[in-house]
Amino acid sequence: MFVRKKFDAARNRYRVQIVQSFRDGKKVRQKIIRHVGTAPGGAQLTKLMELGEFIKEDLRQQSNPQQELFTPKQYADLLSQCRRNRKAAHLGVDLGQCREQNRLNIGVREAFGRLYSSMGWDRLLGSRKASANRIIKELVLARIAQPRSKRGTVMDLARDGGVTLNLDWVYQSMDYLDQRVIDSIRRNASARAEELFTQPIDVLFYDTTTLYFQSDREDYGQNKDPLRFKGYSKDGKPHRTQVVLALLVTRGGIPLDYELYPGNTYEGDTLCRALDGITERYDVSRVTVVADAGLFSHSNLEWLRERNLPYIVGFRAKNATRKLKEQILDADGYEGYRFDQDGEAQCNCKIIARGEERIIATYSKKRARKDRHSRERALEKLLKRLKRSAKPLSLVSKGHARFLNVPSDGEATVNEEKVAQAARWDGIHTIIAWGNDQLSTTELLHQYRQLWHIERGFRTNKHDLRIRPIFHWTSRRIRAHIAICFMAYCCVQHMSHRLQALGHPMSPESMRRELNHLQVSILENHQDDRRFAMPSNASAKARRIYRCVNLKWSTVPFEIKPM
Repeated sequence: MFVRKKFDAARNRYRVQIVQSFRDGKKVRQKIIRHVGTAPGGAQLTKLMELGEFIKEDLRQQSNPQQELFTPKQYADLLSQCRRNRKAAHLGVDLGQCREQNRLNIGVREAFGRLYSSMGWDRLLGSRKASANRIIKELVLARIAQPRSKRGTVMDLARDGGVTLNLDWVYQSMDYLDQRVIDSIRRNASARAEELFTQPIDVLFYDTTTLYFQSDREDYGQNKDPLRFKGYSKDGKPHRTQVVLALLVTRGGIPLDYELYPGNTYEGDTLCRALDGITERYDVSRVTVVADAGLFSHSNLEWLRERNLPYIVGFRAKNATRKLKEQILDADGYEGYRFDQDGEAQCNCKIIARGEERIIATYSKKRARKDRHSRERALEKLLKRLKRSAKPLSLVSKGHARFLNVPSDGEATVNEEKVAQAARWDGIHTIIAWGNDQLSTTELLHQYRQLWHIERGFRTNKHDLRIRPIFHWTSRRIRAHIAICFMAYCCVQHMSHRLQALGHPMSPESMRRELNHLQVSILENHQDDRRFAMPSNASAKARRIYRCVNLKWSTVPFEIKPM
């Protein structure tokens, strides 16, 4: 169902109609549900279109056969009563005459709902689209509480949340999340991130990941805004189509911005494009950019230097010049280094000057053991696969197979010379830094090591919020789904930041588990139809989460007064 304007040339006016699409065999036809009125254009037409939107929402609610347990106002009143610290009162009811009508999970919806509102997203789609705003909020909170498909979310909300949504409304609300609205989401996220710090943001961590689809069908010629393409998959799914997600976070992993690229985009090409958008909106004149070796390229570093943006980037030493590689591999010059003030050195460190840049090479015995173990294990598995394979040559095109000798008629053997050459790099890691001469080696390495925040962010999105599998195939819906997941991720990270500041760090899974146990049983007396609410007990962790957003939880039962 949608509002349509149609120009009447004979009368030189626009007709505003509410139209519904329906399928007639293999064809999609349209039926006029309501004539709203006519207008010559301009402001009159705009007001008539807005009136049509109101009438459309009323028609939707009238046609919905499902009835909600509570209206939005009643639900808000229920949550308010759950927070009141009342004294136990005599309710005058025989529990033997009561039956449980529903059991509502309200912990996530209330605690993270408060954070969602503080992010400035309650009127994301404008004040006139109240129903769509509410649906988007429900989708974000459901993504935190129990991430599922949109159809599964609708079912869960009806069963566990007392909220009834129409699946068609859900999809239509997602269609409101166009590029203008998504840009607003990103601006709000950046503004809230800046408010958390007393000093201007001085470090940005950047990285990319890939999100694959259960499809090998690319978007060539099928979409005006193609996204799904095959490319280098970080999930080991090169046969699937995918999109590339770039994420930008601050210290502590607070999300600042994100961007979505077609699946065949080289990740090294995304850095300048993402930072270009940031520099247009914010003052980042003295921000240090931190990224891993996947974003390292001479063109990227030159672009950063031209804009006077200091950087700390992973350096691919194996691709360096022969002279520089020999300097890195030479054991002379490595000195003991540690991050903390106590204890023995955690690794050895060597600084190599290259113009205005500093190349910092570190060697760790622990990392060396890990590198050696990983290579030996991979070679062992590969040799076993070669013995079982009818076409062994097909398995030696890349990866650890470069360490093998595979004759056309004979048994594969390990090339010990190549293994020895690779072993020289065991335990060595290098970074390159520019524009931050005021920082010590310890500070540079410490900042680079904080990239784990963004890696954890990708894990949170992929596993805790289950950003994939993505069941949408149009670019508009894919972008809307990623935007919803980004809003959920912002709420999770801001809650985590607040808990960390109070000295009670919790993982996203722990927060979800504790809040999902905050429930309210709705009891109904079948004799006089009175309804009562019985809040569950709250654990110490759940109460801490509530305190982070200035909420309290009361376990006192109360009667739900009719409105």
